[in-house]
Amino acid sequence: MLSKADLHDQFKQSESLSRRALDHCVPKGFKPTLGKHQAVNHEQMRRTIEKAATECPDAAAVITWLLWHKVLDDQRMGFLSNPDEST
Repeated sequence: MLSKADLHDQFKQSESLSRRALDHCVPKGFKPTLGKHQAVNHEQMRRTIEKAATECPDAAAVITWLLWHKVLDDQRMGFLSNPDEST
């Protein structure tokens, strides 16, 4: 198992990469039309993916893969914090 310091370093590195991706991908001056809590509401996400599937399939695919990668990130967190109990 990783030490607490190593685990913290892993999470800080992951956060840094996520922030770099956010800065790179979001156009300057972009203002979201939904609040941050509304945007992660499962019903809101489902409706958005359904709409995007017909109007912009690439957007629907990106959202779907982002959700999938969240699952992988959570699995990684479980493994790093307690590898004996993770699957």
